[in-house]
Amino acid sequence: RILLSNLRLSTSASTTSSWAHFIFLPIIEMGKKSRRRANNKNKRLEELLRSTVASHTSESSFVHPFENEPLPTSGWAKEQRDAERELRHDRDRPDVVFRAAKAARAMRQFDRLLQIIDKAESRGVTIDDADDRALMQKWREECLSHKNQRTRANEPRVQSLFSAAVKDEISLDTAAFDDIEFSNLSALQYAAYNGDVQLLERLVGLGVALDYCADDVDTSSNSMLLKKPPGSTALLMAVLGALLCRRNVEDEETKWREVYEGEVECAIQLVRLGANVDVQFNLPSDGDANSEFYKVIKIMKWVGKSVRELAPETGSELLVQTIESFSSANDKIQLVNCRCGSRLPWKKCHSGKLSTNQHYKMATGSQQGSKKINWKYSPTARCPCMNTQKIYYKCCWDEPLKEYFQDDEVARFDVLRKVPRHLETMLQQYHENRRQNRIRDLELHEILPSMCAYIRKHGLGDVSNAHPKSKIGTWDPNVYAGIMEIMGDDDFFQWKDVHWNIPKPELLKRVAEWNEALEGYCDNEGLDGSEREEVIELHTASPFAPCANLNCTKVETKVKEFSRCSICFHVAYCSRACSKEDYPFHKKRCLFAR
Repeated sequence: RILLSNLRLSTSASTTSSWAHFIFLPIIEMGKKSRRRANNKNKRLEELLRSTVASHTSESSFVHPFENEPLPTSGWAKEQRDAERELRHDRDRPDVVFRAAKAARAMRQFDRLLQIIDKAESRGVTIDDADDRALMQKWREECLSHKNQRTRANEPRVQSLFSAAVKDEISLDTAAFDDIEFSNLSALQYAAYNGDVQLLERLVGLGVALDYCADDVDTSSNSMLLKKPPGSTALLMAVLGALLCRRNVEDEETKWREVYEGEVECAIQLVRLGANVDVQFNLPSDGDANSEFYKVIKIMKWVGKSVRELAPETGSELLVQTIESFSSANDKIQLVNCRCGSRLPWKKCHSGKLSTNQHYKMATGSQQGSKKINWKYSPTARCPCMNTQKIYYKCCWDEPLKEYFQDDEVARFDVLRKVPRHLETMLQQYHENRRQNRIRDLELHEILPSMCAYIRKHGLGDVSNAHPKSKIGTWDPNVYAGIMEIMGDDDFFQWKDVHWNIPKPELLKRVAEWNEALEGYCDNEGLDGSEREEVIELHTASPFAPCANLNCTKVETKVKEFSRCSICFHVAYCSRACSKEDYPFHKKRCLFAR
């Protein structure tokens, strides 16, 4: 006979999860009963377990509050950055305060929004327009509502985890967590399965890969927990959680409704971020597949179904509609959300001011001949250059010749390096010469001696030819080559004083390394006194670049102070007038000039 066991999985406050799923588990005694009779009972049990509960999560949770207003020229991310800069200089102007608050609300940065409102009130700033005052009050209520949502994102232990990830001490993709049912869940799978929307969006903002299964991670020591479904992604775990929790809502609405709605919202948000909806639900290959938990999965006939096929059974019509809206590659390119948590499409958010760069890159999928889309790496994660602690958006985001994309399936960077047009012909000729065996490949230990010998023999003309403003030609070739030799085979580089195209973090790193090697060169040569001072004064690397206008003598007083050419990013000017004056000369050298 069929025994229905009302199994409640509970936990104490000290365990890793505060929520659990409450399901009916079947125990079927086959004995001498026929298979047909058992199947009939399974069908009746399936009907019993199915629920008619519908999700209350509406489209209003994902509609932008300023959808009907004109979009800022360079997107909301740039608008917020400009508004914050203006607010720092003029904190008591009502229009400046309202602009900063509006931009924070547009980006869904509720903590920052509440901070702006509270500080304005403490300084006695009063918004003049009645409608704007009403909006500010409404935003305050939204901030408090967001603060009261169920989440673990603000717990000290979770915050320390985020800090360790930012410092590159751990990887959030491979860090394993035990839930009440499953062991070795990734951080994103854990958040999705428990319906923690804020934790999920925070993890995505820190650069976690959406479709990484993390099946090879096994750090759990709890043998009582089940293995998660193999090949499962965060989206699949969110859908599975919603399927199981839906039946609980029918029995205990008050207790389970918030968890259920959170799981549905997590699933919808993951689809809007570009997660794969074709991943299928599979059973573990070991004894866990025969556990009472997975027996329910078999009876419900969820095994082998994809997220797309399971979505209608979650009770969320919005999830089904979202999957359909993001079905084609063109739809995704237009609609997929930025990973900062704003729930805005890329072009309305951080990608709004990109001129030459795109927010996506077509790549080869895991199946032979298939294509997939790799999205630009999260703008709020630590910059992949690892030269600073800054986020990607404030570091190397605008660099035109090197872009970072996220390969969500394998949790690694997909780096796109663009070759300037003036180098394409040189590279083609180089590869042609290699094919015809006109040149041989130098070993790594041969490159540095060859370059130093060339510099000592022919001088620094090739280095100074980068731009007429370069002063490298006045340097001593012997000192220049000696500094490179001090840096060694693995770390040497050729210093150029016209370094407009080098990102600020990398530039500061090169300046420090060059000047340190210069001191080492002077020590090796035994230079001291005035002779040492003269060598150091002439050959010291400076992070300040000159204006590229040949008729201008200005030099930067702050690193990266001058504005670069918006087409090639390889020269910089102190003013618009200098840029206009130098254009007849520069247009012949502009890397991307057609």
